[in-house]
Amino acid sequence: MKTPVLLLFLSLSLSSSAQFDTLTHVNQVVKDLIVFDNKLFIGGNFTTLQDSIHSYWSAYYDGTELIPQGVLIGGSGPREFAVFDNELYAVGDFSWPFSANTGVVKWNGGSWSQDEGTNWSHSNLLVDGNYLYEVADNDIIRRKTAGGSFQVFKDFSADSNVNIHEIVSYQGKLCVMGVFTQLEGVPVRNIALWNGTTWEALGTGIASVPTKAIVYRNELYVAGSFSEAGGITAKRIAKWNGTAWSDVGGSVTGNSWNGIRDLVPCGNLLFALGDFDAIGGQSADDIASWDGLHWTTYTFPHSENILGAGVEYNGRLYVGGWNFTLSHIYGYTGNFLALNEYAATPLEIYPNPSNGVFYLKNSTQQSYEVRNALGQLVFSGNDAVIDLSEEENGVYLVRMASGEAIRVVKNKN
Repeated sequence: MKTPVLLLFLSLSLSSSAQFDTLTHVNQVVKDLIVFDNKLFIGGNFTTLQDSIHSYWSAYYDGTELIPQGVLIGGSGPREFAVFDNELYAVGDFSWPFSANTGVVKWNGGSWSQDEGTNWSHSNLLVDGNYLYEVADNDIIRRKTAGGSFQVFKDFSADSNVNIHEIVSYQGKLCVMGVFTQLEGVPVRNIALWNGTTWEALGTGIASVPTKAIVYRNELYVAGSFSEAGGITAKRIAKWNGTAWSDVGGSVTGNSWNGIRDLVPCGNLLFALGDFDAIGGQSADDIASWDGLHWTTYTFPHSENILGAGVEYNGRLYVGGWNFTLSHIYGYTGNFLALNEYAATPLEIYPNPSNGVFYLKNSTQQSYEVRNALGQLVFSGNDAVIDLSEEENGVYLVRMASGEAIRVVKNKN
């Protein structure tokens, strides 16, 4: 029987322009968050919610109540979720009483059931077109089609010089990351693309272990413990545009060792979560957002040493802590324009507020974008008139190509 949990929406004392609330807490780390069946699933290495409610490795939030997973399952829980063929999968380390361990499980509506994983623990899941890929800790990559069973795709278990850490899809190719100097005889450095026939290098690769990757605005963003990618200085994060590597806005500039643990698209921004005290030359509390040009950091005095996972659910950003004694799940309550704490700018737009038509003072025909409170692009151009008369009343952000930005308000009919 599902037992709803009383939620602990506790407000944190933050600056007026940023507001995170505590959804709940668990007794160990939060490793992944995902949205499935209009519910926010929480997974990690925990066994209790809110100090005393048994919830083995996962729970879900339906927007009103928090539901624990009370069926006893051994092991150390999920590391990563994925939705494939309208079903929720998880990989990690699971074991049932009087039964063998398994690395892949599937949600049956109320608990987890054993799937086709081997008795190795597993680290990664990837949905890529018609395939669901999974990576076992013995460096075997398997895949399955809808209704099918997992088959070995690539087996590196006999090569002691190959360790696979992460897989993603980029430009229709499987991207494999880890620790290696070659794959099946092809020289590659810690990252490679499978084109269906052979492995391809991404320039000269990256200098050290990659831990997380995501495609954002058609570029591949990779985070890890490295300080160089493709011969370019890039600390803890770099991006590949299909031709070359580059630094991401100054990258991680602080001294924290762990760097970035998750990359989360939300509201047209890319959020970096992890263990860093500065990024892009700005002080940070383990969270920052990237808009394609600039980093924005936030005042977020959370109690964990590290933020480990995040996801967008019902228009809000949720993040989970990474602490081996107590971790929280936080939800951001405002809009994404308020979340961005932009510095003062000499850019002048008038009248502001207006009925929707704004004018740029001393326009130099510089291009600009206008985004709404969800980060969605609603207008772009390079002339002196910004016409938002067909848009809803509210706050909008005008960002120039130079990086200058200003909020404008449409509040008149």
